[in-house]
Amino acid sequence: MPSGVTVTQLMPGVPDLQHIYSLRYQVYAEELRMQPQNIDRKLVDNYDDYSTSFLAKRGKTAVGTIRVTLARNGPLEIAELYPNWRLHLHDARERGEHLAQLGRFVVRTDERHRKEAGPKLVRGALEFCRAEGITRLFFGAPLMQIKNYERYGGYLVDDNACFVSLNGEPLPSAYVLMAS
Repeated sequence: MPSGVTVTQLMPGVPDLQHIYSLRYQVYAEELRMQPQNIDRKLVDNYDDYSTSFLAKRGKTAVGTIRVTLARNGPLEIAELYPNWRLHLHDARERGEHLAQLGRFVVRTDERHRKEAGPKLVRGALEFCRAEGITRLFFGAPLMQIKNYERYGGYLVDDNACFVSLNGEPLPSAYVLMAS
């Protein structure tokens, strides 16, 4: 019987990131059809150059991933995807907030029913954010994926984006992901 799920933190440039890029492609391009297919069968973007990723494995098999982008390392994807949030980002920075974004959260289809990889990935990402002194955490989610995030302790405030305070204060117009 396969062992439980382990989660590893990966910095940019390490070889295990190839597992992450392949898994993202499998879910976003092949399963959900939210990204175009490509010959490399990998889903990589510019944010990967300065983000920290977490890889969940069951034994030697990659079963899930989530990415954390710290605003001090580069732009957040949410500013590109949701232009109306640029003002919120600017205001938060002006208040001295330390910002980050969770993104590219996927769990393999055949693993989702176990409800183990997702919570471990989210917990690992939130622990990392707390250790890095992050005070505001963003997370965008399409409406079709909301049920997936609700399973991991989140709740919908609005369908535009996620904006959560790590001290538990939700902000308006946000998808809020809380640690369980």
